[in-house]
Amino acid sequence: MLTKQELENKQRIEKELKFLKENPWFEQYRRVKRFHKLVITSLANTENFSSDKVDLILSFFTFCYHLGDWLINSGIDKREIRNFIKNSRELSLCRNLCLGIKHLKVVRPSIPKLANMAPGFYTPIAQIYDPSGDPGKFAVLYEDGYLEVEQLMKLCLNQWTTFLINKKLIDNSSQIRSKFKLKLKKK
Repeated sequence: MLTKQELENKQRIEKELKFLKENPWFEQYRRVKRFHKLVITSLANTENFSSDKVDLILSFFTFCYHLGDWLINSGIDKREIRNFIKNSRELSLCRNLCLGIKHLKVVRPSIPKLANMAPGFYTPIAQIYDPSGDPGKFAVLYEDGYLEVEQLMKLCLNQWTTFLINKKLIDNSSQIRSKFKLKLKKK
């Protein structure tokens, strides 16, 4: 026989699993948020440029871009998602980073295009140093300039969050769909 605490935990887990089954995109959204925190922590902890940090940064942008695929496969209109990404400079950069690490050559890059890199080295991420010699921020280089990685990550995450709020898939305060909150209160 289960204790009251065990029963409450079991019911909570069952409700969450039901929600995730009905909304598979939500786990990818949470993954994007977790990787955002992970990358920010990693960038704050050490000063030197490293391949590990670049890999974490690229992982964030890969998960972030593929949130669109999760939404499409959860029933959101494909054209709506593609237009949303196409009309965002930041999510277009996110797309290019994601496709650039997956494919040697990106046939149809989004605008703005990433900076041209040396043959065999695609990743347009650099550490920008300030004049005092202190290690600077990591940046994504594109054809017209650069954006600091932390800024670009935050903008991409905020744009997806706003999209989900506007679609009424999550609410602004709890980041959980209002309809789900009501289901929890009824049971």
